[in-house]
Amino acid sequence: MKKKRFFLPVNRWEAGTVESWLEHQAEMGWVPVAFGNWFAAFEESEPKALRFRLEPKQKEPREVWQERENTYRDMGWRWAGTLDDWEVFWCGDPDAPELYTDPETQALAWERQFRRQRRIAWLYFVLFVL
Repeated sequence: MKKKRFFLPVNRWEAGTVESWLEHQAEMGWVPVAFGNWFAAFEESEPKALRFRLEPKQKEPREVWQERENTYRDMGWRWAGTLDDWEVFWCGDPDAPELYTDPETQALAWERQFRRQRRIAWLYFVLFVL
């Protein structure tokens, strides 16, 4: 299969925008296989409608991660890779349930990620000032 690298042209903090961009690539016949800092590697495939979801990466034991990935797989979702601090999942079934059905749970996961990134930004700011 033919492979291609695409520059990640979107703000990674706008999860919906990243998800839409990945869905557009799938409709054009490119499915992501790996993510880097500035580029994503794609494999050529049949153009298809896929849904993508970004989930904040969590520090957790490998067993917990495996259990979550198996649960998602049972729901019809597949892991595409890690993009910075996000886990990327895709699904080809339009009737498959969403990964998060509880907005409060989803908000907690995103809040933890936001606080972490805010601390990192302050650290960079302090180092820049010094």
